[in-house]
Amino acid sequence: MDREDVRKSLENLSATLDQVEATSPAQKAAMDSLQSDVQQALAAPENTDGRSLLARLEASLAHFGAEYPGLNLAVQEAIATLSNAGV
Repeated sequence: MDREDVRKSLENLSATLDQVEATSPAQKAAMDSLQSDVQQALAAPENTDGRSLLARLEASLAHFGAEYPGLNLAVQEAIATLSNAGV
């Protein structure tokens, strides 16, 4: 895995977040916060704490649950990519 794989995975997650319709204001806020984290990582990967981002992604799996299967898949892929990249 290299930086390009990480970038593509995060771009996919970002696109998925843009497409998902939140079912509550709390879910919308959580998605917006995750999108912000992803956008920061894409904009300045050299300034991103990969472990913090990985922890945030892992926490989001429990937060969004089975209600958003497409989002969960994109998050799982990003987690796997980051883990394979040695984060």
